[in-house]
Amino acid sequence: MEESIEELLLYISIGVLNYLFWVAICGAILDSRGYKPTGGAEWGWGFLGIIGVFVCIAKPDMNSQSYGQNTGSIRANIDNNSVSMQNNHRNNVQSAAKELGEWKELLDKGVITQEDFDLKKRELLNIGQKPHG
Repeated sequence: MEESIEELLLYISIGVLNYLFWVAICGAILDSRGYKPTGGAEWGWGFLGIIGVFVCIAKPDMNSQSYGQNTGSIRANIDNNSVSMQNNHRNNVQSAAKELGEWKELLDKGVITQEDFDLKKRELLNIGQKPHG
């Protein structure tokens, strides 16, 4: 099947026009969703045609007020979890120190042996134990 140069140029022209059409659509969608033109994003998504349009539509709308609020609430949750973990660690350390003091009193009174105390001390301070995880 031989094709003439004119037919080949026609197919190439149709392909280029098709590509430019999808680039224009993707560029308009990205612009309406608050994305600044980068000179590259819409060209890449345009290459994918209708799939690129769906990807552009799926991107979060940076113009919506909830976009920034969601980010802020995520940061607040991370900060709260971090403080909670620090408080839990502090409480665990204080609890271990208190219990170790109680065991030391028992050792000083002769109720337990030095070996018993050392075993409990290693347990409370995680000495010689492999970390969990």
